[in-house]
Amino acid sequence: MPTLRSLNLAVDLRAEPWRYPGPALPFSALQVDDHLIALHGAAGEVDRLLADMGAAPLARRALVVGIGSNRCPDVLRRKLAAAGAATVVPTGVGVLHGTDVGHSAHVSQGGYVAATPFARRGATAAVTVSALSAEQLSCLDATEGSYDRRAVAADRLTLQQGFPLGDRPLLMYVSRWGVLGDRDRRPLPFGTQDQVLTHLGELGVVDPQLVGRGAQHTTTALAADPQLRREVSERMRPFARPCT
Repeated sequence: MPTLRSLNLAVDLRAEPWRYPGPALPFSALQVDDHLIALHGAAGEVDRLLADMGAAPLARRALVVGIGSNRCPDVLRRKLAAAGAATVVPTGVGVLHGTDVGHSAHVSQGGYVAATPFARRGATAAVTVSALSAEQLSCLDATEGSYDRRAVAADRLTLQQGFPLGDRPLLMYVSRWGVLGDRDRRPLPFGTQDQVLTHLGELGVVDPQLVGRGAQHTTTALAADPQLRREVSERMRPFARPCT
């Protein structure tokens, strides 16, 4: 089994917030702790593997769309492990139609400006779909305090490989703060922390002198200062628009 480290997917956003969102899962896989087993979409393949590990089958798991750092297997592993939940997670790679990805109009507790999906006709977004047990879903919910969990029709997803979706709706986290835009509230395309912080500096939302010291310094400063995060988030409001 290839390890996350050998695939260069390891990241700790608590220690390195400027690396948000972390490396995305490159292929459909069953994640077992910090290892990945490639999935090929064969009927029953995932359930056989889950049964071997004493884990709940697909029929008893919720299908959760990953956007932003939830596409990174090491981020997902760390979230689950921190709450004491199992880190056995089947995840498929695909695209979601009618959806684009931008930045949430707030600064996260980690100090970075996180991703959010938003509706856009004709757009497609690269996503993952993780099949989570009830315990795992509860743990993930607890990490998404600035997001609402919404249902998405399964027919909007094209899964490259992974596992059968059936006709169950997908679940997706959408920012409560809206999507960050420019001065005309046109959504800013999703980018690196350097790119979004430069944009915020140009808008006067973040002190340009702070931004000028680079994303590593800026995100670290934001992570360390709750008051600064609140002030920057409040200044982002005039540039936000609803996600749907």
